[in-house]
Amino acid sequence: MRKKILIVDDEIELFGFLKDTLEDYGYNVVTVETGENAVKVAEKDFFDVILMDYNLPGISGLDAFRSIKKVSPLSIVIMMTAAAPESVLKEAAVEGTYAIVRKPFKLEGILDKINEAVKKTTCVIVDDRFADREVIKDLLEQKNCKCVSVSDGPSAIEMLKHERPDVIFLDVTMPNMDGFEVLENIKAAYPDIDVIMMTAYPKTEYLEMAVKLGALTCLSKPLQMNKVFTIIDKIKHRPSPASAANESILLIEDDDALSDSLTAILKDNGYNVTVAETGQRAIEESKKTFYNLAIVDFVLPDLSGIDVIRKIKEVHPDIAVIIMTAHESTDMAINAVKEHVFDLLVKPVDPDVLLNSIRKAIAGRED
Repeated sequence: MRKKILIVDDEIELFGFLKDTLEDYGYNVVTVETGENAVKVAEKDFFDVILMDYNLPGISGLDAFRSIKKVSPLSIVIMMTAAAPESVLKEAAVEGTYAIVRKPFKLEGILDKINEAVKKTTCVIVDDRFADREVIKDLLEQKNCKCVSVSDGPSAIEMLKHERPDVIFLDVTMPNMDGFEVLENIKAAYPDIDVIMMTAYPKTEYLEMAVKLGALTCLSKPLQMNKVFTIIDKIKHRPSPASAANESILLIEDDDALSDSLTAILKDNGYNVTVAETGQRAIEESKKTFYNLAIVDFVLPDLSGIDVIRKIKEVHPDIAVIIMTAHESTDMAINAVKEHVFDLLVKPVDPDVLLNSIRKAIAGRED
């Protein structure tokens, strides 16, 4: 998805040129001339970066920034100024502006600032314990993340009506609405948002439930931040559909109609696909070629899906695996977790859900 930038400046000639340049770089750009209008558009839509002139007609850029921060705390604001007092600039920095750029600025300089800003990973931390969420927030911000924390699930769900974070850190045990219920709500409305569950009471069933409902994983508190940063790095470098041509998928499915349908969908999205109708052929294929991902039907004519996964992982231990099944069971889910299966999808599989799961599985296959 293209990053969105809001330019707030009454110098039409300046922001017109800047808008054209940023659009040439692939950004989606909106421009307004006053602080009041900036607040109005920011209330309706999320902007990854806001370029805010301090000297505006009506309310100042700093006052507009304060209002926007209340409705869009994950937006990154770069303040522009030709003549703001030093005390005001210090105040803007203390209140959370990402950078202050003095006019007239060099185009290369402002582009560098914007490119730096959009590389920040945006995170929402959902935990009813103030100390826990603030510790996680501080550690993430030390690693170039932009973070907001909330104390309960309903607040997180309400925030997502406007914000679009890269990652949500979601505690399992919270009053009123537990983390799994929050996760279900988030994934139903925003399936592409990545969620990492957290718990102070690690249980196998928590991990199983988290993965089943669409979370990347469920981590034990206190979080091992090296693992967290590894997951975030993989999310940031996840291949887009346009770059998927480098990824190879082994589809293990004995239903010809379903196999043909899935193959067409995967190839349309740039993946290289090899089909195996039996478990034995899948094992033979895995010995000949490296595959980034295996999509395995749980019921095959010769071997069980779990047996096939075990054999393939003997050859390629790091291969990502997604299971498809017509009849899900608790035992199946437990076996899938034991074999480090990334996802378990129930037939008929929604193509968008499958593609989203594939992208996440390939990005995280080295976990």
